[in-house]
Amino acid sequence: MRLGRHWLYGDLFTWQRGRIRERLDRGVANVQWSIKFPNAKLVNAETIKSDHRPIVMSTEYLKDYSRSCHHGPRRFEARWLKEETVEEVVQTAWARARAQGQAPKFMMKANKVHEYLHKWDHDVLKKLVHRIKNLKRELEKLRRGPMTDEFISAQKEVLLRLELMLEQEEIF
Repeated sequence: MRLGRHWLYGDLFTWQRGRIRERLDRGVANVQWSIKFPNAKLVNAETIKSDHRPIVMSTEYLKDYSRSCHHGPRRFEARWLKEETVEEVVQTAWARARAQGQAPKFMMKANKVHEYLHKWDHDVLKKLVHRIKNLKRELEKLRRGPMTDEFISAQKEVLLRLELMLEQEEIF
């Protein structure tokens, strides 16, 4: 049996050149396979530079999706240690906690540092990631729209902005 539309995530088309879009790649599964992998999803992945979308069969897609929507406790992120300004953020948060009269309580100061680290992560480190994600989403909408001059021009503009941000991300 051919995998139906409900199995597919992403754009229906897997190839595009100019105004021509085609569905070159497809997934196929039988009933036994579908029973064995109930969380499977065929993903027509994003592409930035290529005219061909890679297709990915994720057998745990629905499990991963439900897990990513569930928020757990906020923990220290090891990736923060790679950032040049992390020490400055910690020192500033510690000094502010002391200034607020929390000096005698070590745990209160540590909690304040933890809070500041997450705010820094959200406001500074992830801001570029979110902007890139939003541009990719905008590009996907444009690619799924009509193949008019206006939409093609908008795609080129978004692609240019996206490439600049991706280069910026590599620098950081």
